[in-house]
Amino acid sequence: MERAGRSRALALAAALLVAPSLSGCVPDLSKPFPRKTVYALTFERPSVAARPQGAASATLLATEVPPTSPANDRRALRVMRVRTAPLFERKGLVYRTGEETYESDFYREYYAPPGIVLHEALVGWLEQSQIASDILSGGEMEPADWLLEVRIDELYFDLREPSQPSAHLGLSLTLRNARSAASDPALRRRYALTRAAASRKADALVRALEEAVSETLGQIEADLRPSLE
Repeated sequence: MERAGRSRALALAAALLVAPSLSGCVPDLSKPFPRKTVYALTFERPSVAARPQGAASATLLATEVPPTSPANDRRALRVMRVRTAPLFERKGLVYRTGEETYESDFYREYYAPPGIVLHEALVGWLEQSQIASDILSGGEMEPADWLLEVRIDELYFDLREPSQPSAHLGLSLTLRNARSAASDPALRRRYALTRAAASRKADALVRALEEAVSETLGQIEADLRPSLE
């Protein structure tokens, strides 16, 4: 009996020691779980009237377009699916925290992967520009005269300097003549643009990114015109 009583006492002592550690594993349901913030990016294509270089905004203007060229002078342009470097292909915002270190934000993300976001923005921008008779997306079956290939090389928010947060965008572009047997592209460009943000808050960083994308889309339009018109 004495041995059995001693065993029960030891078991009770062990249970009392384990209980506090287990209590830390139970989530506190009284605290709200963090909610995700999803950003729907919008971009502005300026009017024909000259805007100061570098000016951009986050509001989409769908009515201001340049004078059109005769229909028979313009041809169909297919915007292929935008490829993205693996480090930046997910929906979560990416922060550069060091020379070789990046962090992805699980709770703040784009409404779609960056490749889809940029593809939609590029198609919409070029449609407004009336730079070609037709702007086709990558999945359409209609024949095209030109093929536009774009790759996102870099897309991050630079937080390395605490007082100088910024958005950085790097793109590679290739324009090919679909009617030509020549293998060399008609145009090849590399774009890299950094926009300062008002603060390190996600909303301010995303606004800076919208400005960077708007300015880059304007540069792409200007570079394409000599080949397409």
